[in-house]
Amino acid sequence: MAFAVRCLICLLFFLSVAAVAGERYEFVDGQQKALFHDTLAQLNCPQCAGQNLAESSSAVAEGLRQLVYELVQQGYSSTEIKKYLQARYGEQILQQPRSAAHRLVLWGIPSLFMLCALLFLLRGIYRPSRSRSKQGA
Repeated sequence: MAFAVRCLICLLFFLSVAAVAGERYEFVDGQQKALFHDTLAQLNCPQCAGQNLAESSSAVAEGLRQLVYELVQQGYSSTEIKKYLQARYGEQILQQPRSAAHRLVLWGIPSLFMLCALLFLLRGIYRPSRSRSKQGA
């Protein structure tokens, strides 16, 4: 009996915590809500590595969620919000940053190096040695 009461108390506690942690932002319509959540999913938390603003629980992310909410309420589009935050925090705030030539170079140089090393090794393996050609003559 005491075990059932303890389980019931734990259940009520977790339900109350879930209710408090629920939706804190009020929207005029579903379109604003979708814009808010989609924009949060497209922005990185500047403090947390690998987490977007929707997933992060840091204080910085909470502040940015509030800022995004205010910008959505003011009628900003997702693109305008991302540009605003990118100007403030840099390109690393975007989940999918713009592709740039320097990234191609950063990926291309190691790939080119590996290809040259592979060709050098293959040339050394499959190149007939001079001693074999002299023995045969």
